[in-house]
Amino acid sequence: VYLKGETAMGWSGHSLEANQEQYGAINAYMGPQGLDGQADFVLYHAVVDNVFVSGNENYQHLDYWTNRSQDQYTAGSLMVPYVGSHDVSRLTSRADTGTGDAYNQWAEDGLPGQPGDISAYHAALQAYGWLLTTPGAPLLYYGDEYGEYGGADPDNRHMYRNESMWSDHEAALFENISALGQLRLESIALRQGEYSTRLAMPNLLADEELFPEFIQSQASPENLAEAGLRLLQDKTERNRILDGLDQVATQLGEPGAAPRAAQAILVTLK
Repeated sequence: VYLKGETAMGWSGHSLEANQEQYGAINAYMGPQGLDGQADFVLYHAVVDNVFVSGNENYQHLDYWTNRSQDQYTAGSLMVPYVGSHDVSRLTSRADTGTGDAYNQWAEDGLPGQPGDISAYHAALQAYGWLLTTPGAPLLYYGDEYGEYGGADPDNRHMYRNESMWSDHEAALFENISALGQLRLESIALRQGEYSTRLAMPNLLADEELFPEFIQSQASPENLAEAGLRLLQDKTERNRILDGLDQVATQLGEPGAAPRAAQAILVTLK
């Protein structure tokens, strides 16, 4: 049995310290004698509209707050990340630049219609591409799988439309989100793996952490000093890294990657 709750909190801006009250309120109800997990309100408010709808924040912002969902909640909790719910207007309507009605809830005020611009569906696909490759128990609000539109509650509770009523954009979104869901189902790494950030190209090419990466708050003097001392004092560790880098260099092949890439392009064009 998995017991999930909702403690409606928000996001208090870019400072982790400023968000401790948000995380604390959610954590207060989780643990051995409490809930197994909760809706991840902090992550939702930090990233969904900021990254996928408005584009005011970039993927580094997305990565930072996704990481915080791994280290700020009660150990062992299984959080529920989401991009849509009954509390907010539909994602495709919020991302639709062709309407100003996305946040209305009554017909007399004007309600959003079906987006005609593919960019709204691209935003939804990006959001679900992130959600379905994120740790936890991701929630898909009914209809989001094909990009259902709608304003604020109750307009976000349209009856489910079957595929005969979908637009081409909606059908394509459904196909792509279904593929992402199948990928998650078949991959234990996506369902149960750990989330980590990799920016250094050798680590990406080696498909393992040859050497540690200290990003954002992890780039502290203490962490850097500890890693530096380990390299200086531990010959076995130094050799492990050097051997790994040699293997990466071997993978890359002989010098002359640029001419080979140009030749491959020419072959494709012909």
